[in-house]
Amino acid sequence: MNPQRATISGPSLDDVQGVMMTEPHVGDPMQLFLDDGKLMRTSPVRQVSRNGREFVVDTLNSRYTVTLATS
Repeated sequence: MNPQRATISGPSLDDVQGVMMTEPHVGDPMQLFLDDGKLMRTSPVRQVSRNGREFVVDTLNSRYTVTLATS
């Protein structure tokens, strides 16, 4: 996957914009570069479900929904 614009929601995040560099993989932390200049890095991913442009990512501590932007 090439870097893609995305919107992420989760604990203390409500439709935050950023860039996802790679698809999330079980065992690795998920990382996104947020538009405010911060790097978001989660605890290790436990499960990933994908439905089209939307990922539901369960980590050791939280659940996130990531929606990839349309081209």
